[in-house]
Amino acid sequence: MFRWDYLSCILTVVSTVLLGKRLWQGWVIAGANSIVVCIIGMKTAQFGLVPANIFCIGLYAINLWKWRPQELNRRPRLVRMFPRRNPVESVASPAGYPRSRESLLKRFATARSRD
Repeated sequence: MFRWDYLSCILTVVSTVLLGKRLWQGWVIAGANSIVVCIIGMKTAQFGLVPANIFCIGLYAINLWKWRPQELNRRPRLVRMFPRRNPVESVASPAGYPRSRESLLKRFATARSRD
């Protein structure tokens, strides 16, 4: 027999950790946990759990809808436009300007040693 209560326990802990890290995936895991709790309520004839968790699923969907655009807006524009490429390397640098952080640090170190 499958232990739905253990699954619910694991999903609760994982969703709480993800939400504590301010990750939107926590709302998805919490929604899955509410579905599991609905199943537990139906199997054990505790029907009061079903409408409460359906309400929670609605809240999780609203929170997920609100959190996702905020996370996307936090990223720099170049990263959003070219998510798989490094924006420093994808843009051609003007002559004499370093292309990466390492070359900037080297240039700074050599300029300091000259002084």
